[in-house]
Amino acid sequence: MSSYLSEEDRVFMQKVLAHPIHYPDKFESWLTDFLAQNIPKLPISQVFGFKVDKLTVATEITAAETTSSTTYTNLTTEGPLLSNLSNGYYMVFHGCRISALSGATTAATRGFQSLSLNGSTPVDADAAAGRFNPIFRSTLVRLTNNDVNEIKAQYKFLGPGTDVTFERRYLAVMRVVNLDA
Repeated sequence: MSSYLSEEDRVFMQKVLAHPIHYPDKFESWLTDFLAQNIPKLPISQVFGFKVDKLTVATEITAAETTSSTTYTNLTTEGPLLSNLSNGYYMVFHGCRISALSGATTAATRGFQSLSLNGSTPVDADAAAGRFNPIFRSTLVRLTNNDVNEIKAQYKFLGPGTDVTFERRYLAVMRVVNLDA
């Protein structure tokens, strides 16, 4: 039985198909045109880094709840809260509306909403703070707790005055960098 390719043709084909840099110009031109006209159906899960761009939003808490705590604490309805987040750097967007300040308030009276990351104590540097208006903050955080990370909003009051009321509390995150190995 005769072979379809000569030994010389077989060596040439192995060389050409082994590395794209060896493709003949005519074939490269044809392949480029073919792919441009017949775009392959590529599952988005196969595009490296795509899952980075997903916005995750916690359930908004609309109830008006009050605290007089001068250290960060949970309100009657905890959160908002996002859990089971994978490791990575996240852009975090959070805020709420401060609807009431009670007692002898001054311009220094403020309500603070900050973030507890994996159970840590929130810090003022990450806080949305203000008085009688919607407050908003965005911040970049790094989560590294074996892909079971949690972000929870907590609240405090800074007097003079007696307490502050928060409502329409929200939290959203978007992973911007994966820490996958």
